[in-house]
Amino acid sequence: MGTAPRELIGKGQSITLPRVLSGVLGFDASDQIEFDVPMIQFLGRHDCTTPTAPVERCFERVSAPSKDVLWFEHSAHLCMHEEPGRYVVVEPADPRGERPVMGRDAPVSRPTPAP
Repeated sequence: MGTAPRELIGKGQSITLPRVLSGVLGFDASDQIEFDVPMIQFLGRHDCTTPTAPVERCFERVSAPSKDVLWFEHSAHLCMHEEPGRYVVVEPADPRGERPVMGRDAPVSRPTPAP
């Protein structure tokens, strides 16, 4: 029987982390706040790696043609794994200016086909 995927993730991290940690810890992109493309962040509300309050403060400073944060209310750092049924592309804001709600109680949205 083969190695379980979780074991492989741990093994991969134990090999990769020592090689990249110093570069990651020294990386500072806090001054990179202007973007020429729309920005959508998919974030878990219970993420300890990128906590809600600092993420919101940082995102307020971002300048982009359009921007939105889609919160997964029942997830942490890996929302695509923690709420796989809700990890779908949605319209960030509807014409009435209302924001979608992501999470267990949100309806599943499907992209609208191009005409």
